[in-house]
Amino acid sequence: MGTGRPASRRALAVAVAVAVAVVLAGCGGSSSDDDTAELNSPEAGLEIKIEAAQKEAEVDPSDPEPLVELAKAHFQAAGLKTSSTGEYSDKGKAELRRATRAWDRYVALNPKSLDTGVAQLIAAAYGPGSLDEPKKAVEVQQLLTENSRPPRASQYAQLAQMAYYAGEVRIAERAADRALELSPKRARKALRKRLASARQLAPAQTQP
Repeated sequence: MGTGRPASRRALAVAVAVAVAVVLAGCGGSSSDDDTAELNSPEAGLEIKIEAAQKEAEVDPSDPEPLVELAKAHFQAAGLKTSSTGEYSDKGKAELRRATRAWDRYVALNPKSLDTGVAQLIAAAYGPGSLDEPKKAVEVQQLLTENSRPPRASQYAQLAQMAYYAGEVRIAERAADRALELSPKRARKALRKRLASARQLAPAQTQP
């Protein structure tokens, strides 16, 4: 995503992050094995990524790339903050909210090529069992389907299911039609059944 910013700046930020990690790892020769393990933990690695992305975003607020990296890192950090049953803890949900805020800032910059991989993560962040904001999940999934090349039947089917769950029936019906149109003929019967089941489970409401 051409922003005209020298490529060396990002390389410098990465180098700084690596240097910080090395310094931290080398501090206190008498550190215990537990301290070393903590510094090398997935949480510590993500903290470094988050700090580096935040600094890059501050250096050039018009560059969408650090924001998409920030959204991804916060989503990954949320995955490390779950209960024994796999549910997000309060801290995990806080990380999901940080991910969605970074995503909103990213989208507001109108990037030339939307990062559909991160869009999938943010749609999941808004989904059931996460932040459970179904209408927001639908908004992100719509962006995902509109920006995927080539368009994929599975993504439109997922949009239909999400929209039914959110009570956005008109969006769901259009997405279902598009999913069937993109599906191979041999797969359409099973897909119709799946979409019909999703429609029956939808709340008894329609989009205004």
